Amino acid sequence: VTFIVNHKPTNAILMPDSSCYGLPYTALTEFRNESNGTIRWYASNNTQSPVIGTDTSYYPTTVYAAIPGQISFYATQSSNVGCASSMESVLYTLNKIPETPTFELPIQTMCATSSNIPTFTVNNATGVVQWVFAGNKSTGIFFTPMKPDTSVYVSDISVVQSEHGCVSNVANATLNIIPQPTAPKLLGNDTICVYSTLTKALSAKATGNNSIKWYSTIANGNGTNFIHEGTTYLPTVYNKPQSNGAADVVNSYFVTQSYSIDSLNQCEGKVAQVNLVVKAKPQTPFFISDPTILLCADFSSINPLFVSSSSKDRQSVV
Repeated sequence: VTFIVNHKPTNAILMPDSSCYGLPYTALTEFRNESNGTIRWYASNNTQSPVIGTDTSYYPTTVYAAIPGQISFYATQSSNVGCASSMESVLYTLNKIPETPTFELPIQTMCATSSNIPTFTVNNATGVVQWVFAGNKSTGIFFTPMKPDTSVYVSDISVVQSEHGCVSNVANATLNIIPQPTAPKLLGNDTICVYSTLTKALSAKATGNNSIKWYSTIANGNGTNFIHEGTTYLPTVYNKPQSNGAADVVNSYFVTQSYSIDSLNQCEGKVAQVNLVVKAKPQTPFFISDPTILLCADFSSINPLFVSSSSKDRQSVV
């Protein structure tokens, strides 16, 4: 009789793998080094437990990989004569998909003419946070977009976060662009005489709940030297002609209306101009001829007196 002692196969070479929870499972792979051998996969390190696979690759199922974490699987390889190797273990990692990003402020607002662009912040950052805005990508917890096209009044910002190759659902934030308000409607210029007291206020009409601001000067198309806020303004100090017959003095005021985003941010509109014209007191007229006329008591006609003014404006003489 012949007694043959067969060799014990070497342990299987197993390759760990991973996948994302809720997505299709990837395969654990064994590199067979036993000619014509057989692979047996187990969910426990007991060869008496049920065999869960016999191929070189094993795809876990929800039966054995139900929750995120690291799950151990085991395998043996057997020779063609039935000799089995020792059991070898391998880890399969089921990664959790990151939570959908949440924002500190998901909706923010800016003025179309402003260079102050809001910054968006993810509160529950995990792994790598990636933003997408206007086709451009950026990473990080904080994101300040490039100034958007101000002809588009709502801009969407998308963000995901990823960890271990697992990507969250997309979250969207919104940047609202407030167009520059138009110039306010003015109720016309006003004219007074130098010796008169101004009693009628200059007036402007706002759109909706916009606020009205008055300035004494203008620079680069913007009002400067703020003097008053409100729909009416009654100047108490203004420039006047300094002598009789002098040219009119025009006091210009520059008016805007503003939309309030919040207590700290306002979108100021285009500038309108209104004038307060102050006219000088006319010069004292002078006589062209001798202002004294001597008459005899029995004269039936009197030569007229003629006066003239050096003012260029048409004036009446009383």
